Amino acid sequence: MTARDPRHHPLFWVPDTEFQRFNEWSLPKCFSFGDMDILEEHNLGDISDNYFRCGEALIEQVYSNDIEDFVAQFPIIYLFRHAFEVKLKQIIEAQTGEKIDRGHSLHGLMNKVTGLDGWVLKRLQELNDIDPGSTRLRYGGVGTKAQDYLGTDARFFHEAMCVLRDYLSVFTGVQQGRVAS
Repeated sequence: MTARDPRHHPLFWVPDTEFQRFNEWSLPKCFSFGDMDILEEHNLGDISDNYFRCGEALIEQVYSNDIEDFVAQFPIIYLFRHAFEVKLKQIIEAQTGEKIDRGHSLHGLMNKVTGLDGWVLKRLQELNDIDPGSTRLRYGGVGTKAQDYLGTDARFFHEAMCVLRDYLSVFTGVQQGRVAS
């Protein structure tokens, strides 16, 4: 990769062949936008999975003591919450055949989905209550809105998020099968 002045070179540019690589594990490492299917809006499932995977990568750093739990808590919870927001939008599109608006309320989104189990609605509502507009985890304010001291065990939280993700993934597959038929 060409050396660039980090103060003056644009952050994003049109590359020629400099980002070509053998596979996702080889060099160069890059962030690119455009003609890549993973970044297109019709791949909400992939986008949701990517946010979830990043949340898991960060929580693994907590488990291995590479980062403090209190430092990573908001980013981890946000990444999982956002993964479910995008997943709900994917489900709504599968059920209705229409593009969903860009709202961020899990409560509003989950109420547009038909057929979710009660425990799923409860779990999504818990995430919504922590961050109803998708701003408290990004900018602070979770603690100021809590009625009591709140907390969760990192491993339990991770396990609960995985169970919810697995359920929603299967549920999404069933919905997509119904629209296709």
